[in-house]
Amino acid sequence: MDPRLIIMIVGYSLGLALTLALGFFVWVKMKRNALGTIFLLMNLSIAVVEVSMILIAISTTPKLAATASFLNMANIFIVVFMAHWILEVIGISRSRIIPLILIYVAGVSLFIFYLLDPSLFLLPAVPKLYFQYYFEPALWYTIMRAYFAVVVAYFLYELFTAYRAAQDITIRNRLKYVFVGILFGFVTGHFGVFLVYDIPIDPLYSMLFPLYTIPFAYAVIHYQLMDIKIVARRALFYALSVGIVSVLLGFVGFSNNLLVASYPSFPPFVVPLGAALLASALGFFVWFRLKEAETLKYEFIAVVTHKFRTPLTYINLTIENLQAGPDLSQKVTEGLHTIERASVSLVRLLSTLTGVSKYEQITDAYDFKPLSLQDLMKKALSPLENEIKNKHLHLKLAYDSRAIMVNADRPRLLIALKIILENAIVYTPHGGEIMIMIGAKKEMGEIEITDSGIGISREDMPHVFERFYRSSEAKLVTTEGMGIGLYIAKQIIDRHGGAIRVLSQGVNKGSTFTIALKTL
Repeated sequence: MDPRLIIMIVGYSLGLALTLALGFFVWVKMKRNALGTIFLLMNLSIAVVEVSMILIAISTTPKLAATASFLNMANIFIVVFMAHWILEVIGISRSRIIPLILIYVAGVSLFIFYLLDPSLFLLPAVPKLYFQYYFEPALWYTIMRAYFAVVVAYFLYELFTAYRAAQDITIRNRLKYVFVGILFGFVTGHFGVFLVYDIPIDPLYSMLFPLYTIPFAYAVIHYQLMDIKIVARRALFYALSVGIVSVLLGFVGFSNNLLVASYPSFPPFVVPLGAALLASALGFFVWFRLKEAETLKYEFIAVVTHKFRTPLTYINLTIENLQAGPDLSQKVTEGLHTIERASVSLVRLLSTLTGVSKYEQITDAYDFKPLSLQDLMKKALSPLENEIKNKHLHLKLAYDSRAIMVNADRPRLLIALKIILENAIVYTPHGGEIMIMIGAKKEMGEIEITDSGIGISREDMPHVFERFYRSSEAKLVTTEGMGIGLYIAKQIIDRHGGAIRVLSQGVNKGSTFTIALKTL
């Protein structure tokens, strides 16, 4: 065997392992949501094409080469799922439902067309270069390549438009990695196409194209937004169903050949056609149910927050009216204060739920403007002054004399600052100390919030910014926390292109949260 064939087989085998590993890893990492599921389906399609390249490299018989040609049809589904995935990443799949349906219908129709007569896709393989058998284009093969090019051009246009419109750094970085991945895959993948048209360019280099999934996976994982599933079990079941059917689809060609060999009168297109229709129908069904689950999640949060706010408003107004009344006994006054504190806790809980819904949306645009860190901190501290006084906390401020200006979204950054400050207040005992320092180091403005509170253990330190994570010490102080606040704060700081970190010497030794943002 030619050494180049050995290299190609090894390279594609490694690429196959990488493709499947990344597909399932992202799917699990993204909690099996729509974005992760489509990414997995795209990678499964890529894996089938990689198998076809391995088979064509080891082909020593026309039958094995024919199987490789059949599996190569998965190129259609690569571009279908890629287009869907990119529209999901951008956050416009719903507004582009008609183009998306057209892409699916055209892709499935083209696949069925080839299944009815595979000789319209690729002719029997012939010797080329150092291959004993290599793909030979049929009359209608170029139609698939044209469909591929049109779909790629469309989603690249949508991607470029979204990149230009994006203002916050996280979204721009996410789209940048997606673009790099597409460009790399498109260029390297076509090294295997030239020889199909008898252009003497070595297909060996095409074994690099599976690497384009790496920037995709990084964009999904590193720049992911909040993900909460209300129907996780159902979504998991659907996603597993699609995965199983997709894997089985790769074996349809083999089983169909055996069936035709055993029963020559049996139509050769029935089994592949049925499998294609089943997989397509299941794919549409899964996508519809996953999107329905996403919609239900946001509707649930919206309904809950709306329904609770109205009675809470009446409760607060009633409390204010009663407190204004004359001659209240001490017992009644204390009772009203208790009700008021409970009402405040419920309002905070609703705000947290609203924040969850809000910060999961990739389409939320940040409005960046030049702002002073000192002014932002004063604004964040203002509504917390009574809580600081009630706990007799010693607040120390150390601000740089000159205004430290940053480019920031005022409402969002205020939320992040309030989350850190509220944590410091809640987890610092009566009579404790909170110190706030604002300064500049090189080109970064820094806010340090140090407290003398419960501190953070070494074991808990790596998980502080994870969603729904609370340390055992925090649970002992208050049972009302949800473990969402610090996660939201980190998302906000990340989307400002900044960084947030925490230091603690251990339990009961306080902690220091540092926010760093690039100065103007």
